[in-house]
Amino acid sequence: ALNIRLATLGEVHPDTATTYNNMALVYDYQGQYEQALECHSKALRIVFATVGKAHPATASIYNNMANVYAKQGQYMQTLEYHDKALKIRLVTVGEAHPHAATTYNNIAVIYDIQGQYEQALEYYGKALTIRSVKVGEAHPDTASTYNNMAVTYKNQGQYEQALEYYGKALTIFLATLGEAHSDTATTYAGMASVYKSQGEYKQAHEYNGKALKIVLATLGEAHPHTASIYNNMANIYAEQDQYDQALEYHSKALKIRLTTLGEAHPDTRHVQAAVRRLKAAR
Repeated sequence: ALNIRLATLGEVHPDTATTYNNMALVYDYQGQYEQALECHSKALRIVFATVGKAHPATASIYNNMANVYAKQGQYMQTLEYHDKALKIRLVTVGEAHPHAATTYNNIAVIYDIQGQYEQALEYYGKALTIRSVKVGEAHPDTASTYNNMAVTYKNQGQYEQALEYYGKALTIFLATLGEAHSDTATTYAGMASVYKSQGEYKQAHEYNGKALKIVLATLGEAHPHTASIYNNMANIYAEQDQYDQALEYHSKALKIRLTTLGEAHPDTRHVQAAVRRLKAAR
């Protein structure tokens, strides 16, 4: 598609930008983040030249680039690009638009990662208000907001609220996307993390198992999400003093993260540290 559009439309054309952007999304899905950013940047230069900086298409690319930076652990750049997207969207489509809700949601995710939980819940609340009105309660976007709010409640140690919100998300995902979807897997993994924090290891293993089965079928072995579930399973085994199993699953996670995220990524370093601790404890 790219070669055809370059030959017929040229480099500086909105449809060429769309192709670059779509290629970037595929690279992102595959965990090839540098290639994703390269294609997004090519798309961004074209939309600057063809439709300008204050355009919804520009905001979409900023949003996509922010998501890639987040997966690389570059949170300052993530917030910078989400802020660029939000400013454009508030001007061009308004506050009460699903695209504004998406940006509010994404900013909240970063605040949560940074431990700024009140700000995270504030921005999730903005997103949830918009989505409940614009797309309705029984929609995957609304479910995603519930899921993310559950993460924040869990991080605050409010486990009952976390399970409540995970339950809302899971009900919607199962009804709209089905069992065999990566978003459903994410919610199962989140619920497992709450059960782990409560010391309910049997339930934690059960829900991680549900999540792993889905991500292996939908994303494959060599994907950061798969690594995250392996890492979560290892942590549960470690808390149960089952160090051999813990080391096995941390090693699986480390292999994937070195390949997809690289040595310098915070997630990779966390697993490396966990492996060192386990080897010392054996």
